[in-house]
Amino acid sequence: MPTQLQISNLKTLRSCKLCIICAKSAEATTVKTSLFLKTKISGKDVAELPPGSSGQDFYLGSLTLKDSDSDSLSYYVTSTSRQGIQSFAAQSAALFSVLKPTYAVHVGVCAAISNRGFKCEDVILGERALNYEEGKWEIENGVPVFLADVNTVEADGESMEGFIKEVNEARRDD
Repeated sequence: MPTQLQISNLKTLRSCKLCIICAKSAEATTVKTSLFLKTKISGKDVAELPPGSSGQDFYLGSLTLKDSDSDSLSYYVTSTSRQGIQSFAAQSAALFSVLKPTYAVHVGVCAAISNRGFKCEDVILGERALNYEEGKWEIENGVPVFLADVNTVEADGESMEGFIKEVNEARRDD
C-alpha cells in the first residue's frame, strides 16, 4: 500500500509536462547542477514506479519558453539505471507509462562526438537518428564484419516550432 508521500510525489511528477532523461546518473547530475535544481524526489518515495526505479532520483524545475502563451513548463530531470540503447529504451518506456510526460528530451548522447567542437550544455538537435548496434555479423574473406542495419529516422526542420505550439495548446486545454 503506497504512503501519502509516495502518492503525493507521483502526482507531482505526473503534473510535469517535460521529462529530461539521461542515460547516466552523472549526466543527470550535470544537468541538474547546470539548471540550479535543488528539489529532489527519490524514486523509492514515488508510488507505482516500475521495479528497478526505486534508485532513481528526480530533480524538479520549470522553464519559460520564448514565444509561449504559458508562464512556465514544469519538468523533471532523471536518468536510467543502466547505459545501453536497449536498457535505456526499456527503462524509459516503463517510466513514461507510469509518469506520462507530454514531452521527453534525451540528454547526453552526444558526448561521444568530442572532436566536433561541442561543449557541455550545447543543445544539439539531430535531423536523423540511427541505432548503430543493430545489424548482423557476416564473414567476408575469412574476417568477421559487422553490417549495421542503418534505418534512419528523420525529423523535419519545424520540430521545435511544433513543440512550442503543442505546449501552448496543451496549456490552453489545462
